[in-house]
Amino acid sequence: MRHVVFALATSIALFAAINPLSAHHAIAAKFDPNKPVTLRGFVNEIDWANPHVHVFIDVQDATSVTSWAIELESPIDLQRSGWSRTTLKPGDGITVQGISARDGSRQAWGNSIVATSTSKRIFTLSSAEPRRDNPPARPAPRWPDGQPRLGPPPGERGYWGKPSSTALIQAGANVQTDGDGLLRNIADVDKVAPFQRWARDLYELRQRNFLKDDPMFLFCMPPGGPRRCQLPFGIQFLEERDR
Repeated sequence: MRHVVFALATSIALFAAINPLSAHHAIAAKFDPNKPVTLRGFVNEIDWANPHVHVFIDVQDATSVTSWAIELESPIDLQRSGWSRTTLKPGDGITVQGISARDGSRQAWGNSIVATSTSKRIFTLSSAEPRRDNPPARPAPRWPDGQPRLGPPPGERGYWGKPSSTALIQAGANVQTDGDGLLRNIADVDKVAPFQRWARDLYELRQRNFLKDDPMFLFCMPPGGPRRCQLPFGIQFLEERDR
């Protein structure tokens, strides 16, 4: 039993160590949907890394060249859209449509990218979540010695369930949120759940700040247990059997 507990603790520690790589900030916390921007320039550098891919471009205007950082979704999300590390290369001309950073810096969230050489749209941000049905229940996988496996058996991908909701809201509440849990209507704050007063006020403060102070998005730190299980990114447990 001691070995099982230790293996579980080790798995959770590894999960906690790698999890920040899969977290990301709320788009509205950093970028203003009311400030659309169109940029035409040449790719200078590509940072293909979690939690967000960045494309750095040089934009030429009438008198000077300015450098912009275009932030995109994670590498996994881009790969689902048909992207790879080599889709864009330094020197490629592109047109970016997106929204500007709230702080006025030369940063933008990219909603669309078109290649100048071919006029082909090589990226369009999709708001639709990928289809992922909950698989039927099966017996827990086990190691040859009979102990339960926290990961999938060889040749399988394991159980990847679809969350019932991306926000923790009491059952029956008529409240609309986006994929990050940002209320569509701030007036619905009192319909979310029977908060204690301090919790309700903190929730409203974070909503009005576009979740920029939410621990889930602050420095891409992961959220707590129940909320973690309601996110669409998935959870993976790793085991070190020799420990």
